[in-house]
Amino acid sequence: MNDEIKHLAESFNEMADNIVETNHSLEKEIIEHKEAERKLKETEERWKFALEGAGDGVWDWNAETNKVYFSANWKKMLGYSDDEISDNLDEWSSRIHPEDKDQCFSNLQKYLNGETSHYLNEYRMLCKEGSFKWILDRGKIVEKTTDGKPLRVIGTHTDIDNQKKIIDELAKKNIFIQTILDNLPIGLATIEFGSGESNYVNKKFREIYGWSDNILKNVSSFFEHVYPDPDYRNEIASRIMGDIRSGDPERMKWDNIKITTENGEEKFVSAVNIPVPEQNIMVSTVRDVTEQFIAQQKVLIQNKSLATLLETSSLVASTLDLNVVLQNIIDSIVKLIELDSGAIYMVNGPEIYLAASNPPLPPDMPEVFRHAS
Repeated sequence: MNDEIKHLAESFNEMADNIVETNHSLEKEIIEHKEAERKLKETEERWKFALEGAGDGVWDWNAETNKVYFSANWKKMLGYSDDEISDNLDEWSSRIHPEDKDQCFSNLQKYLNGETSHYLNEYRMLCKEGSFKWILDRGKIVEKTTDGKPLRVIGTHTDIDNQKKIIDELAKKNIFIQTILDNLPIGLATIEFGSGESNYVNKKFREIYGWSDNILKNVSSFFEHVYPDPDYRNEIASRIMGDIRSGDPERMKWDNIKITTENGEEKFVSAVNIPVPEQNIMVSTVRDVTEQFIAQQKVLIQNKSLATLLETSSLVASTLDLNVVLQNIIDSIVKLIELDSGAIYMVNGPEIYLAASNPPLPPDMPEVFRHAS
């Protein structure tokens, strides 16, 4: 009996020692777990503080419960105090602009499904006073369930409303400038230094040269098509490139240049290039001066005709010799219309004979050229 009691006592003591040891282990694990929780909490507080300090709003979403931690800055960004927004997910989703919701939810779902490597969204959110504000939303999955589904997602909201307004204003100004440039009464193109490629041509530029953009924007193609005659092309290209290389704006002006359009029409243009070295471009302007050029040529011809007529009249008036008069007339005609040669034949009854020629016929010219009957 005593042995049994002794055995029970020993077993009890052993069990008690095991319980004490287990309790010590549990206490140690609890302490370590609490320490880990404390460190985790401190870490979260540090990164939340860092993000808040940068002006961002922080959100922390439990994807199973749909409960969300919204930081004070997150709420303040929309004009709310800390106690005016709960931890329901609807506090976020209900404030997204109707036009942005589909894109926003689609991007988020793709990230949660693993279709994209990161979550990034830009959308408008309704503020307390009724206006909408542009938000840059970024997030990352930090915890998953045992079956690999997202459990916890944290992220930030950044106020990008001012940046969006600036971009919008710039876009409006660009449209305004583009509209002006496209409707200028002169042709205009911008050309990059070095490559000679054009990144913009306006409507009038296309209209004047009469070729498509893919021809006009490439410098080699431009010269090949606009100046089809090889000799003239080489002459013009050499002159223009030399003037451009000089860097002298006064030399970058070319008047009455003959061009050929895609349909074969010949025109005359005057062009001016304006260097803009700060932007590494040249602004090329062109005017169609075909009508003016033709009018000038007519005036020149008329003036030349008048001068020739006056000269001929003066010569005729200075002599009564018919042969001299006829020679003066043929000389003036050849000069006026730029002929290589000319002749005047007189008819006397059945006879035809040479009265005057320019240049004079050589002495060995057959008689048939001098006299016929």
